[in-house]
Amino acid sequence: MLRHFLVFTVLLGAAFAVSVVSATEDIAFFESKVRPLLVKRCYECHSQEAEKQKGGLLLDRKAGWEKGGDGGPSIVPGNPDESLLIHSVRYGDENLQMPPKSKLPPEEVAILEQWVAMGAADPREEAITAGVRKGEIDYEAARSEWAFRPVVKPAIPGNADPSWAIGEVDRFILAELEKRFLAPAPEADPAALLRRVHYDLNGLPPTEEEVLAFTSDPSPEAFVRVVDDLLGRPAFGEKWGRHWLDVARYADSN
Repeated sequence: MLRHFLVFTVLLGAAFAVSVVSATEDIAFFESKVRPLLVKRCYECHSQEAEKQKGGLLLDRKAGWEKGGDGGPSIVPGNPDESLLIHSVRYGDENLQMPPKSKLPPEEVAILEQWVAMGAADPREEAITAGVRKGEIDYEAARSEWAFRPVVKPAIPGNADPSWAIGEVDRFILAELEKRFLAPAPEADPAALLRRVHYDLNGLPPTEEEVLAFTSDPSPEAFVRVVDDLLGRPAFGEKWGRHWLDVARYADSN
């Protein structure tokens, strides 16, 4: 009984050693022959970094060819004749030819056939990431941008000295100033206020007559009338239209 056990142990160890050597040789074949071939001939259209992936097939990772592309699994380990990858590089079907521009040299086709026949050993363990391909829009990420978020009314912040704030917007400004231990700027004089609103809305300075008219009108509605007048001028549309033209990269040379 002991003799039989020892014989079995020796045979099992020998089989394991042969298996390890075979696996090592298969990986060496992949690294020396197959990977460089895939990089050279396939990655341009069938890798995670490809500008435009073709057929939904990734050949830059084992998980890619195991999952396959639009036509299903691309490789059947140990069976080249049943593998779509081999079928396509053999140019046996005019509707399924890779690379599409020209057939691989016979020696390169033979390398792929031998690799698949050997069991398609592949040490690349990278997973298929859910990231967006180059040249595509990540719509999921876009939904988190402020422009796509639901409008929410924020809570009006409390202020140490709310007397400065005229409206709710001022309360937010004052809250940020207080965080930075800053005091609000002093109130602008009428001439400075008029100049600022002219530049903001029309991009042009007020005339001398406009300055005199505004500074001599002490009524609270004077500033409201100035704003309404500026919003109704063609210069308002021209100034703000220029911003959109800049976004569109327009120039008079166009």
